[in-house]
Amino acid sequence: MRALGLIGLLAAAAIVLVAMVVVGRGLADSTGDGPSHVQTGADKAYNELKKDGDMDDPKEEMRDALKGNL
Repeated sequence: MRALGLIGLLAAAAIVLVAMVVVGRGLADSTGDGPSHVQTGADKAYNELKKDGDMDDPKEEMRDALKGNL
């Protein structure tokens, strides 16, 4: 009898954890700021360089700048 109670308790805990994950993912996706929409500083800088259009390959320019070849 005690074993059945323990198994029921573990099953209830698992159901609660799964529900928390599902709700958390739903909230993250509804705001539009989820992990798929996050941009790093490097991504923002690359997009700005691409928009300017005054460089042939912004990625190559950034690599050269990091190496010290300005």
